[in-house]
Amino acid sequence: RGFLIKKRIIMRVLKLDEARIILSKIIKFQGNFFKNFIKKQIEEFQLFRILKNRVFIASIILASRANSFGKKKIGSIGTCIGRFDKSERFYFLIPALNFLIRSPKFNSIFINETGEKIFTYGKHLKKNCLLRLTKDLNYNDGVIVLGKNEIPLGLGEIIKNSSEILRISDKETLIINQADIGKYIRTIEHK
Repeated sequence: RGFLIKKRIIMRVLKLDEARIILSKIIKFQGNFFKNFIKKQIEEFQLFRILKNRVFIASIILASRANSFGKKKIGSIGTCIGRFDKSERFYFLIPALNFLIRSPKFNSIFINETGEKIFTYGKHLKKNCLLRLTKDLNYNDGVIVLGKNEIPLGLGEIIKNSSEILRISDKETLIINQADIGKYIRTIEHK
């Protein structure tokens, strides 16, 4: 009586709806290369787990070894690749970059040095920053943003079709920044 019992939240398997949302987001970034991506995940024996609103990916071997400790003794396993917000939308986080670029092909866009600075400062990209991109991109497709030296810089969303890109002006926004490697530095500076 009078004591507050804190409920312990444990890591669990994804529900069907959660898995569907995550897979649709992966399809958005992998595009036509989704089959290759899934084959790669099956070969590496990867699985998803969720803790609160954070989604983790871990190997089956790691997950089976973690079962021997008991669910209440484990904080999390694997790498946090994204999170669900309160309205059940899923967002990838920066650690998802390594997860998404494992397959040999993916939706990508290469940007120049000026674009690298702009993107890592959290800004959206304009057409004049573009060097090259994957063919057949559609409106709202997810893209992995790479620097001119093929270094992954973050995740974005293209807001024009591939066919429209040639017709727009250089100052028009082309990529919306969803996550970038500069976010960590920006959050440290504000603390």
